[in-house]
Amino acid sequence: MKTEDFTRLVNPGTEYFDIRKFYDGNEQGLTRVHRDGHGTVLKEGAGEEGSWFATYITRAGSCFSIYKEYGPTGIIKRKWVTFRNGGAVVGTRYVFDSNGKPVSAENEEEGFLFTPHQVLQFCENNKIDPFSDNTCIERFIERREQTFYYIIRYRGEYEGKPGIIVMILNGRDGISERVILHAGGRPGKIMYEREKPH
Repeated sequence: MKTEDFTRLVNPGTEYFDIRKFYDGNEQGLTRVHRDGHGTVLKEGAGEEGSWFATYITRAGSCFSIYKEYGPTGIIKRKWVTFRNGGAVVGTRYVFDSNGKPVSAENEEEGFLFTPHQVLQFCENNKIDPFSDNTCIERFIERREQTFYYIIRYRGEYEGKPGIIVMILNGRDGISERVILHAGGRPGKIMYEREKPH
């Protein structure tokens, strides 16, 4: 699976939200969804009485989305890249001051040796469609034990049994730690669990 370089999708540059354009014909500030001629989807939203603004952009054929949040004057507050469908943050998470100057850049890849591109390859190898609206890739860090995980939720089959599948991968080596199947509205059943070394 060929995927784009998510590290190039956002940068620490100052950006502005076009507040006037957002409210043009949209006086109540309802969420808007636009699709351009190339299949890129742009969602725009606002907080109560314009307390904040946000955009969420997913390009056609991309496994990643770009999130940007702006203050009440339209100056950038924070931005980052996620796996599509509201998944985990990947790459660098940028935060800005009230003037739009960068104040922090947190590397979300720290501790994860298994990369987002390798997770997408894992999906392809296991017939998991990362473009499906029913697929979400998240991450979790257990700080106390310094363990790192990817969590892939998708609708499909595991060992011939259909349902919602939750696969938990080790974030350091990409090996499956656990597979849980939610079938027919029943509580999840552990279908596989990696043996812990003694």
